[in-house]
Amino acid sequence: MTSNIVEFPLLNPWQHFTIYGTHNRYIVVAMNKNRSKCRILKIDRMDQKELSITEDQHEYSHGELRQLLGTIEVSNSRVGGFSKTIHCHGIIGFIKFLEGYYMIVITRRSQVARIGYHRIYKIEETAMLSITNEDIKKVHPDETKYLRALQNLDLTNGFYFSYTYDLTHTLQYNFMEQNNVNSDSLNENFCWGTRYQPTSKYVWNEYLQESIRSQVHPRWLLFIVHGVILQYNLNVFCRSIYLTLICRRSQKFSGTRFLKRGGNCKGFVANEVETEQILHDASLSSLGKSHFTSYVQLRGSVPAFWSQDPKQVPKPPIASK
Repeated sequence: MTSNIVEFPLLNPWQHFTIYGTHNRYIVVAMNKNRSKCRILKIDRMDQKELSITEDQHEYSHGELRQLLGTIEVSNSRVGGFSKTIHCHGIIGFIKFLEGYYMIVITRRSQVARIGYHRIYKIEETAMLSITNEDIKKVHPDETKYLRALQNLDLTNGFYFSYTYDLTHTLQYNFMEQNNVNSDSLNENFCWGTRYQPTSKYVWNEYLQESIRSQVHPRWLLFIVHGVILQYNLNVFCRSIYLTLICRRSQKFSGTRFLKRGGNCKGFVANEVETEQILHDASLSSLGKSHFTSYVQLRGSVPAFWSQDPKQVPKPPIASK
C-alpha cells in the first residue's frame, strides 16, 4: 500500500511538562517539541473531594512564560512559596482513593520505534503526586493500603505511547482518516500528525482520564497502550526495511485466564489482543513518499458465556515410580 495522504494537526503537541507547586495549586507548564510554545493548567489543591482544573486559554512564548512564572513566584513568596516540583514527559491521569486525588506522570521514556516521522515511546519510569495540600488533608487509615496496591502495578513493563501517532488504531485506519481532512485551511507552519477519537478499548488509562476529560482540551490527553511494540531494521537486497510489531491489549473484560474466560454481556471477550505487523521503507521518513504494508490479526477468548471454578478441577493422582 503506497501512502498518498493529507496530514493534519498533532494528536498531542505537548511533549515536555514542568510542574510547579504553590500552597493553593499546582501549575502544569506544557511545551511543544522545540519548546517554542507553552500552555498552562492550574490544578486546585484546596479541595479534597473534587478535582478542579482550569486551562489557561492563552498560548505563551518562552519569554512570556518566564515573565509569568516570575510574577507567580513574587505573589506567592509570603504564602507557602513557589517551587519546581517535577519535570515529566506526559500526564497518564488522575486517581482518587480516600484522601483526595493523585496525579500519575511519566518521568522517563525511551524510544522503541518509528513509523515515518512518528516516534513511539515506552514508559520507563513514573511518579505519583498527591494533589491535596497537606494542611487540609484528612488522613484515612486505609489510604496506605490502596496506595500500596497501585504501586505494585509495574507501569514500566509493556506500556507505550506516542504524541503524534494513534496507537489504538491500525495503520490503514490512520491513513484513511487523514485522507478525509481538508488541509487547505490549516497553517503551513503547523506541526503535523494524526488526530481523531481513539479506540477506547485499547486506551489503558481511559478510567484515569475520566475526571479531566470534560475540563481540558483533548490535546492534554495522552493515550497509553498496554501490550508489546517491537521494531527491527532489516536489510533486504541492500535496502533498509523496518519491521514493526504492535500488539494492543484490550482493557475491556481484562483479567487473568483463571478468572476471565469467554465474553460478557457487553460483547467484550477476555484476553483480546489486536496484533499488527507493519513493513515500511526505513530510508524515507515522509509518510507521503514512503511505502507501507500492514497485516492485522485479532485474537481473543471464545465469544460465549463461560466460567470455571479452579477449585473444582479434579487433580490426577501422582504416579509412583
